[in-house]
Amino acid sequence: MNKVLIVQPWFSAVGHPAQSLLNTARILGKQAEFIYIVSIEPATTGIVVSVEPGATGIEASLAKLAEYARVITFTVASASLREGTFKAIQQLRCLFRNEKMKGSILFFDAHLVLLSALWGSWTHIPEVSRLGVIYLIGPERIKSSRLASWLVKRFISRPEVVLYLRTEELVSAWHEAFPSVNAAHIRHMPSLEIPEDGLTFPEPVKTTLLKFGIVGQIRRGKGLEYLVPLFQRHPHLGKLTVAGTFNNPAERAALPELADFPGFIDIFLSENDLLQQVANQDYLLMLYSNWDERMESAVLYLAARANRPVITYNKGWCGRLVAQFNCGLFAPPERSALKEFLSMLPKPGEAEYQQLLAGIQQFRINYSGGHAKSAFLKALLE
Repeated sequence: MNKVLIVQPWFSAVGHPAQSLLNTARILGKQAEFIYIVSIEPATTGIVVSVEPGATGIEASLAKLAEYARVITFTVASASLREGTFKAIQQLRCLFRNEKMKGSILFFDAHLVLLSALWGSWTHIPEVSRLGVIYLIGPERIKSSRLASWLVKRFISRPEVVLYLRTEELVSAWHEAFPSVNAAHIRHMPSLEIPEDGLTFPEPVKTTLLKFGIVGQIRRGKGLEYLVPLFQRHPHLGKLTVAGTFNNPAERAALPELADFPGFIDIFLSENDLLQQVANQDYLLMLYSNWDERMESAVLYLAARANRPVITYNKGWCGRLVAQFNCGLFAPPERSALKEFLSMLPKPGEAEYQQLLAGIQQFRINYSGGHAKSAFLKALLE
């Protein structure tokens, strides 16, 4: 039987990588032919069989992942994607050699330039029928280097290689950047972020003071440096909650506004806790800056799972989907107009707010596992 090896060399990194892979595995279900190969730090490389009850963090994530398929881990010294990619390639070479298997590989994340440089020269596994790589951003950085551009173009032109992008906007950008590469080698692969787990959350109750949330990884680029002072100066706008953990100490130092902010919940949140924090709000704020607007946002999927509308900018992937499903509102691009905009928002119980809830529910239906699973497997296997 041909195997499908799904590799996440960033599994142990802080943030979304482990949860995203778990969401995917949950939707794909138990798959006898699948093997998940993931990074851990520090631990003993091997096959995950069981984890002690009550385990948390990466140990708990590994235990959940092992419910769906065989899991093999490899040890990394840091959260470096470059290191994780290199160690993953080493693990794959050993695995194909020692177990004499055949099949396909999907890198859930990868350092694309390093993989492009190594595959076909230092590393080539003839038994691999397809090597897929999910890439999250546009081609501009790679195109800015002649060497990187040449390596990646050579790599994605190989007959067994497919570059997968998460949004149609990114697919178009990559086709434009590499017009001579066969279009079949640059394709869209949908995210599997909304499992059909039966979780439901009640609609927000009527209120005169709206609740706003910024959840997940705490970092620059989410508007915290001006949103926190704005809500502190104008409490009549509503209550702002910031819930999650910092990506690294540098991000904490760069956001001193949060140090004494009473609405800050500084804690790593499990998936259920994260969803509950979203459900505690009336709106999720997605006012990103220094952000590739062509990228998808995990927060929109969280909003759909918890049945809450979003506030974002009218551009890119988020803008397109919010407009398509009417599942949120568009903030003005000028910060000076934000205060007035927030003061005029529809509240729970009002007709316009109920329409937004209907929109986010429709988005959830369209992007839930049942709809996306077949498209994911088609992109992966055909």
